This record gives sequence, structure tokens and C-alpha cells, in this order.
Amino acid sequence: AAGEMTSTWWLVKKRTVQPGLSNVYLHVMYQKAKKAKLPLDKIEDFIDKQPHRFAIPPKLQSLFQTDLITPRDDQTLRQRYIHRSDKDWEDAEFGEWAAHRKESSGKREIFYNRPDRAMVPKRTRQARERKAQ
Repeated sequence: AAGEMTSTWWLVKKRTVQPGLSNVYLHVMYQKAKKAKLPLDKIEDFIDKQPHRFAIPPKLQSLFQTDLITPRDDQTLRQRYIHRSDKDWEDAEFGEWAAHRKESSGKREIFYNRPDRAMVPKRTRQARERKAQ
């Protein structure tokens, strides 16, 4: 009889993550800093100059309570605004989301605006890089 053969398959879904969630937390930090009487410029001045960088999008604002910390709809946030590319598929235990586990080297790989690269297992990326050299 032949030995056992195992195949591993990963299902990857590509999706667009909408910007703006970091602006919510920027406003929360700003409010807490002002409450602590830190001397800060008015955030409204920054919003007027560059709304895309500092304003909270209306669709996103409606997903939070007035405190901007408590989400009304956590599932919508996860589907539209939160991006998870920090899993090394081959290093993680099956079924575990090892998002904050350090790699064996003690360093963490970061993929700025390239979530598609994070979905490729580390060993595969390294092999491709060696082949390209």
C-alpha cells in the first residue's frame, strides 16, 4: 500500500477595505488629550484643510455610539474597515489566529498597502525572492 498523502488548501477572499477607521481613533485620542488639558491645535482646522485625512466619514461615524469607542455594528466594521494581513499561514497552528505572535527571528514582516503579499505563506515568498535573484 502506498503511504498517506496530505494536501493543504487555503481559501483566500480578496476584498476592498474602506479607509477612515483610524480617523475615529484619532478623534478619540484628541478628545482625551484635550480633556487632560494638553495644548493642541484645533482638530477642526486640520479637517477643513484635509478632510480626507482627518474627518470621520459619515458612513463610518454612523457605526459608532456618540463616544466613538462603542461600535453599533461590529460585524460591519470587520467586513468593511478592518484588514487582517498579519497571519503567517505556515507558522500558525491550524485554526488559530496567531496575529500577534512573533516570528522565530523575533522580527515581524509588514506589508504596506500590499495585503496580497501577506496572504502568500512566508516560505513561498522566500522561495520566489531567491528565484528572482
